Amino acid sequence: MVKLVSIVGQTSSGKSGLALELAQFFDGEIVSADSRQIYRGMDYSTGKESTEELERVPHHLINILNTGDLYSLADFQKDAYKAIDDIAKRNKLPILVGGTGLYARSVVLGYNLSNAKSDENYRKELLSYSREKLLEILHEYGIDNVDAQKSSRHLVRMIEKAKFGDKEELPNCPRYDVLQIGIKWTREQIYDRIEKRLDQRLPHIIKEVENLLKSGTKKEFFDRMGLEVKFASDYILGKFESYDKFREELLKEERHFAKRQDTWFKKDNVIWLDGNSDYVSEAKKLIQNFLEK
Repeated sequence: MVKLVSIVGQTSSGKSGLALELAQFFDGEIVSADSRQIYRGMDYSTGKESTEELERVPHHLINILNTGDLYSLADFQKDAYKAIDDIAKRNKLPILVGGTGLYARSVVLGYNLSNAKSDENYRKELLSYSREKLLEILHEYGIDNVDAQKSSRHLVRMIEKAKFGDKEELPNCPRYDVLQIGIKWTREQIYDRIEKRLDQRLPHIIKEVENLLKSGTKKEFFDRMGLEVKFASDYILGKFESYDKFREELLKEERHFAKRQDTWFKKDNVIWLDGNSDYVSEAKKLIQNFLEK
């Protein structure tokens, strides 16, 4: 079975930097598990590494689509499988890295995904509903006891599958032998890292989103692309009374998001490395033992 290293964790925890170090040390290649970095023209907006860093080791599933293009979990899983298998065939170490928990899980656990098709207009309508309304619709299909951790987008997909006649979750089919690691910081430290990183990138994010809006990218697309892009488009369109209010609200939501990520990844089989230790050396030892097993 192909061995895969997966690096997960909260935003601003240092996943990408660790992945670069490990890929260079173990002659590996990186597969992005980020639902936003697949889009071109959104470098600062999605927290991509610099061009120089991306060129240090081969990266996959970054800059593969234009803004506005649709991309599903099933699309990601298929593309990730293809990239990982290709990396392994060339005797390189595949390293999956990213904070989109559902993307990472779909590969690590081997989700058996449905072939149910999505109707874009119906999906837009569903996405406008509250979580309570989505749960009501699922109840009408006879689906109750929904995991409270499932996001609204996941609930929408469950409704699409139920409408298609696929009401039951299919058993997982793991394809890889996986070592999953993450970097753990105290809450105060991760909040500080989030704030510093945000302030470094925010002027660039605003400029990127302004350019994309001018080039015809729809506001609805930004609303699906995560907090920073959504809030930046709202700010540009005059929905905040000031820059300071915009930054304050965005930072608050980023911290809430980090808390939700922490809860999400607690359910996964992750070896957590202390961010205050020499976690790079610890990760190298873990991977070396994993590869020698």
